Amino acid sequence: MPMLRSRVLLLENANQLLLSFPALVKRMEVKDPQFLPSLFQWIEQAEQLLLEHRLPACAALSGIKARLLAPLHDHTTRSSRRKKQIQVACDNLFVIQSSLQEAVAAQRQNIEQASELLAQLFSLLAKSSADNGNGLHYRQNESVTAFAKRLWYLICHHEQLSGSAVQLRSLLSDSDIELLIAQQVDLEMFSPEA
Repeated sequence: MPMLRSRVLLLENANQLLLSFPALVKRMEVKDPQFLPSLFQWIEQAEQLLLEHRLPACAALSGIKARLLAPLHDHTTRSSRRKKQIQVACDNLFVIQSSLQEAVAAQRQNIEQASELLAQLFSLLAKSSADNGNGLHYRQNESVTAFAKRLWYLICHHEQLSGSAVQLRSLLSDSDIELLIAQQVDLEMFSPEA
């Protein structure tokens, strides 16, 4: 059975790539000679990310890259091949970034839904822990990852919260849920002093 890839990490890496895209546009704007190599590097990184997560949108990026390379193989014209490449790149910049953005849109939506549900669960669990005094508490010497695992275990096995666990599992894998918990939990909510 193939190993599951983290949707959370996919989204984080895609966000990093998308946030670097304005710098590419700026390079194009100022006619930086490194624009094309930088664009090809960006496309390669985006392709690799999508390929690692087995998302077919990597083929769309490969198709755009083929359009960018086509002028290099055009032997019928005397005009500058590099200028043609730059023109094709300029014409396709929006399509390039939107290909990656659209490829991760479903994952983004799942993660946002899971985050909202987790925020509600954190509130319920923190209030419950504060009310009964012997609930789930974060220990100072405990890693956030270990606490996230305990929190997820409690959600899964709690009679009233197990339905929420099923909902979360319909959106993300267990490891992604634990990662999201570790990223989003406010440890102060679960400290014994709270």
